Amino acid sequence: MEALKVSRQVNNWNDDRLDELARGVKEGFENADRRLEKAFEKSDQRLEKAVGKLGEQIKESAARADARMDRLGEQIKESAARADARMDRLGKQIKESEGRAEARTDSLGQQIKESAARADARMDRLGEQMKEGFEKADRRLEAAIGSLGEQIKESEGRLGARMDRLESRRARLQGWIWGIVGTAFGALVSHFT
Repeated sequence: MEALKVSRQVNNWNDDRLDELARGVKEGFENADRRLEKAFEKSDQRLEKAVGKLGEQIKESAARADARMDRLGEQIKESAARADARMDRLGKQIKESEGRAEARTDSLGQQIKESAARADARMDRLGEQMKEGFEKADRRLEAAIGSLGEQIKESEGRLGARMDRLESRRARLQGWIWGIVGTAFGALVSHFT
């Protein structure tokens, strides 16, 4: 009878120790989960900040390209207005000259052709300048986007490496905890056998 009573006390003591050990293991996992959550939150914040910064850089580059395009458009408008004004002046000169003499009309016709050729050449040059400006802007924008893409890939690679390290640490911690649990359980079993 006394042995049965001692056996119950030993079993109760073992149950209490196992409950304490289980609570300790549970608290350890909960602490590890909280630390991992904080690490993920920090990584997410850093990634969001980097993406936001890259977005601002793209917006700034686009704004500069838009400003250049606007300036080129204004230059083209001004050149066209000047060409129109010249053409208007030449038209008036032709009308005034028609009544004076045919020779004078031929001379003015030649002047109109030369002015038109110069205006055409000027428009061609402006068209080439505009085309070059667009091409430069396209190349710069493509380079900026490519650079941003590379930065995002690098950030993803670093984040992946960090996640791998955290997973490795979690696995080591879990193995360590299970080793302690196994050792404690083995000690309890050997103690009572």
